[in-house]
Amino acid sequence: MKHKIIFIFLFFVFYLGMQIASGSLTYKFEKDYSEGIYAACSSLIDSDTLIYKDVFCIQPPLFYYIQNYLGGGLLSGRIISMMSLLGSLIVVYLITKRVTKSYKIGLLSSLFLLIMPFSFFWFSVGIGNTLMIFFSLLSIGFIVHGSSRRYVIISAITLFLATMTNYTAVIALLAILIYFMIKREYKSLGIFSLFYFVPLGLTFFLLNLITGGEFYFLTLSFHSLKPWDLSQAKIINYFLFMIPEIPILAIAIYSIKKNLISIYFVLILVLGSIIFFRAGSSTHYFLPLEASMILVFGMAVKEFEKCKKVILPVLLIQLFLALSISMVYFNGFLSNDKSYNEMIQEKVLNSQGNVISEYVSFSLNAKKPIFKNSLDPFGHRVLFEHELWNDTILIKEAEENNVTLIIIGQRFSLFPNFVRYLEENYDSENMTYFLPPRHRLEQRIFTR
Repeated sequence: MKHKIIFIFLFFVFYLGMQIASGSLTYKFEKDYSEGIYAACSSLIDSDTLIYKDVFCIQPPLFYYIQNYLGGGLLSGRIISMMSLLGSLIVVYLITKRVTKSYKIGLLSSLFLLIMPFSFFWFSVGIGNTLMIFFSLLSIGFIVHGSSRRYVIISAITLFLATMTNYTAVIALLAILIYFMIKREYKSLGIFSLFYFVPLGLTFFLLNLITGGEFYFLTLSFHSLKPWDLSQAKIINYFLFMIPEIPILAIAIYSIKKNLISIYFVLILVLGSIIFFRAGSSTHYFLPLEASMILVFGMAVKEFEKCKKVILPVLLIQLFLALSISMVYFNGFLSNDKSYNEMIQEKVLNSQGNVISEYVSFSLNAKKPIFKNSLDPFGHRVLFEHELWNDTILIKEAEENNVTLIIIGQRFSLFPNFVRYLEENYDSENMTYFLPPRHRLEQRIFTR
């Protein structure tokens, strides 16, 4: 088996080479708004700072602390994500090989995971979803390998780690629990529940105790308050994402009885869709969908011999879509549009005081202090009548912290009084922020 896994490392080296060649790995600005939040939270952790209580962070803590251990900042987060990709490629290979008894299908599955559109982009972004996927796949892999007590315990522990990275790991949890109930393996169900829910409950209790309840509010209650986004653009994007999944869904439903992989895929499709339509949700919520889809593909190639003529064209369509989107991504990083960000960064470096910015990489790069409660300054708490952020506090931050440069985008439209204050007390100009691979976002720059 060892010489087969070498091919997976070659796949990964190819991916890593593309990231380095395009400048994506060392890109000094966030590639997604969430990546900047992760980088800032991890950078602020020290002996005097406790996330959730002192810092506005909205995800479970594992990724933050690993990122902090590696130095904090954008690069360390991307390294974690890329190592998560390598681990996920190996786990997908091992699961598919065990299910299909074919190392060729295992290698093909790993290759397709690598070049899937969402995977290709998001596994190079420093966000917790990537590490969560690795732990979730690992947990499912142990159950697929066997239902002995040892494997069930290890599966529960790895899924606990996944949950402490990102709560969307609950999809894998539901799949495993349903699987045990369908197969009537109640002893395994009990063992798994014990080794998953006990450490999870203790961790929640301790974190809530230490942070005075802020951990619960920011990581659970906060997300439940997000409104629905059923805009036309959101609906169109969703159906464009879902078109390639239709034949996979049919295969999964056909083979769902007592099949953990199919159960996992169907649950991801349902729950991932629900999450996607919450306000502020991004395509990284579909990352687990691609991983589970690959597992269903591998299973189908082996089990449905007569369907190979149907499966092959679907695979080719997926390959074409993946490579097309990957090339758009690659070309986006080679674009001269990055110069927009350099122009804004130059203003940050030349500013004589502190900076308020929607994108925190400007402050990180310039070694400017980051206000610990301002990591989500566009104000979900304000929307839901909480008091952390409002116009008055923003104005107070600007006045009391010697803020000489403020970079705002459309999110700050939630604070009309603050914008009016800036217009009256600062000089302003419009500039463009480039968010790879293709987005150009208008920013207003206020200086004094």
